[in-house]
Amino acid sequence: MTAAPIQIRVLGPVEVADGERTAPLGGPRLRTLIGALALRAPDVVSRDTLVDGLWDIQQPPGAAKTLRAHVAYLRRRLLAGGFGELVVTRSPGYALTVPVERIDVWLFEDLLGRARTVADPAAAAEILRTALELWHGDALDGCPAGDWVRAETTRLHELRLGATEELLTAELALGRHARATSELESLVARYPLRERLWELLMLALYRAGRQSEALAAYRRARARLATEIGVEPGAGLQRLEAAILAGRDLPGPAPAPVAAHSGGAPVCCGVPAPLTRLIGREPEIAELSELVGQRRLVTLTGVGGCGKTRLAIAVAQRVCARFPGGVRFVDLAPLADPALVAGELEPADAPCGESLLVLDNCEHVVATCAERLAALLRACPDLRVLATSREVLGVPGELAWPVPPLSTPPATGSALVLAELHHYDAVRLFLDRAAVSAVRALGDGDAAHLAALCARLDGLPLAIELAAARTTVLTVAEITGRLHDPALLRTSGHPGRPHHQAMHSTIAWSYDLLDPLTQDRFRRLAVFAGGFTLAAAEAVWDDPAAIDVLADLAGKSLVVVEHTAAGARYRLLETIGRWAAARLAASPTAERVARARHAGYYLVLAEQADRQLRQPQTGNWLARLA
Repeated sequence: MTAAPIQIRVLGPVEVADGERTAPLGGPRLRTLIGALALRAPDVVSRDTLVDGLWDIQQPPGAAKTLRAHVAYLRRRLLAGGFGELVVTRSPGYALTVPVERIDVWLFEDLLGRARTVADPAAAAEILRTALELWHGDALDGCPAGDWVRAETTRLHELRLGATEELLTAELALGRHARATSELESLVARYPLRERLWELLMLALYRAGRQSEALAAYRRARARLATEIGVEPGAGLQRLEAAILAGRDLPGPAPAPVAAHSGGAPVCCGVPAPLTRLIGREPEIAELSELVGQRRLVTLTGVGGCGKTRLAIAVAQRVCARFPGGVRFVDLAPLADPALVAGELEPADAPCGESLLVLDNCEHVVATCAERLAALLRACPDLRVLATSREVLGVPGELAWPVPPLSTPPATGSALVLAELHHYDAVRLFLDRAAVSAVRALGDGDAAHLAALCARLDGLPLAIELAAARTTVLTVAEITGRLHDPALLRTSGHPGRPHHQAMHSTIAWSYDLLDPLTQDRFRRLAVFAGGFTLAAAEAVWDDPAAIDVLADLAGKSLVVVEHTAAGARYRLLETIGRWAAARLAASPTAERVARARHAGYYLVLAEQADRQLRQPQTGNWLARLA
């Protein structure tokens, strides 16, 4: 008899199972270990991350050694139970060997994403039911409630509630009002402050011919909101009440709040409505949704094209119900005149009540933004600000939040299978934006090229979207082979937003904001093939006190800082490095000087290493060379 495939469950008590059998995992630490690996599968989870997840702030002495002992014990228990080698060691930590489609949390999020792309409510409802049936309790049940577990359970609980709301919306679209009503009554009792549930309940009752009960539900919602958090119902509930009182037909489930936008674009909840769906970013949205409620000013930082604006919009849409004073979106990209910027940020224009201001593209007017925001935040104590900028604003109390790239597969390896790449957000974005005919033609033979493409584009959403647009005329292999060509990542762009027209123009936008000396230093960094140290940069620049310039470039998201056991290292993203190299090559004399200094520095380093490695005590030279 063939054994059932092994499955890992974290949407309830953490379990490893094959059919009816469950593995003897032991205590809560081992369950937390499995949960941490499952939530990040198939990626490698570093030892430091696992130590933080298992012990939070109360780490035992020799935590790394204790972690190794836990992993060894877990492996023995799994092997003894006949579950095989599920946990493998891969630098810099550990990973699971179980395919992601056998991990319930991965399958749940995949189904949820699929349901959101389906127009037919019956098909969407079927997918959502399948997704919700994967839950068998509270997520990560049995794991110690540290910061990591609390953050993940909060995120997953929010996803589960969102999926439930979407299923009920589909049920109402299918005319199943009675079935939806009973479930909604139970849900509003458990989550009385969640206005979307009250909207759905009112709609279900009204469509079932129970108008008076629908109005009574509005009064109940208003009383709970006033008693518990002291606010009036949001615009969605108020519109529903008005429509029911007027006896108007309600053609669809409670509509999202819609307002006018100065640029004429359609907006949802006070922010522009994107024309394409957001791929990935759920952990980032969950974390930022909490931070926006805790901090007065959160600034999303990162290189142009990393997805700051799209992430800010998604966060604003997620949290808009918390802000009775509304959400306002201001794009500063077209405004170069400081007087115009100041006019957008007048304290007198700030909305009353608890409100959110989304301030996009602040990098070219940082000084004016900082000055006006400081005054605005002092004048409006209930105001929260979510800003995007390629550098921090420097306002007191500001929380800078670097936007990470999308997850990418390893860039090397010819034995890749196309299905294995779908877990990576960079790959999913490429496939979502590529030509349909090109995606249909992909096979396992394209997997290595696709992995290399996403890795070489550093997981930058803009670069990936621009590359995907070329699938109308090129194969994935051809696109990967032409990444050196500046014309490849160019498009007609967005009207009025020249810094978003192409990957190269978005780098130029940041470059043009630098002073001439910093521009020269930035170009010279192109001589490094990979990462470099501060000492190496100082040698290439011929400046023993260049730390301020390097800090400025890092602050403007043109240089990536990586903290390692051997000290801080720096690097240019590959796309940025190619752009800098092209600029450096335009000045042959400067390039010759930079390359000569680069060669001289590493020659001296190699000679020092040669002498040191011949000594009885090599010190940290092996690690330094590595």
